[in-house]
Amino acid sequence: AKGILADPCCNRVHTGENFEPEISEDEERLIKRYKELPESLVSKIASSHKRNQVILKEYLENKEKYGKTLIFAMNVVHCRLLYEELKKHGVRCGHIYSGKEDNNKIIDDFKNNKLDVLINVNIMTEGSDVPDIQTVFLTRPTQSEGLLMQMIGRGMRGKYSGGTETVNIVDFYD
Repeated sequence: AKGILADPCCNRVHTGENFEPEISEDEERLIKRYKELPESLVSKIASSHKRNQVILKEYLENKEKYGKTLIFAMNVVHCRLLYEELKKHGVRCGHIYSGKEDNNKIIDDFKNNKLDVLINVNIMTEGSDVPDIQTVFLTRPTQSEGLLMQMIGRGMRGKYSGGTETVNIVDFYD
């Protein structure tokens, strides 16, 4: 009511993919034990051309509505694939991940509206301050409620806090 938080507009997008038949017995054991996807399965999902095309199509068909968009990718491969696809379509975007030398410059470009989309792998979850994010794309699964809240929270700064009145939360699921 005070405008401290943005009003979330949630959208769930089904990718049409089913990775369950591809899960090996070892992967299934790891999922049950650690409650997270093993890297071998993350790599399969991140490399799915069909799934990535759904993500790309969702953004391109709604880019005016979505505005300044932060994408949480699954891993570095996924981050790079999404970046290359968006660039091919003329989208002003950047990508960041641990160990990439120009992360700070790219984050500054995103903050200063030189980029419309920022794709990241586990960097923008905490400690980042880009209050005018209009849309958050959740393209990576998580079983961690804390991580989910951090990702969604990147777009939740309301008008009173220098942010936006509403935020689009777009959740991609398989």
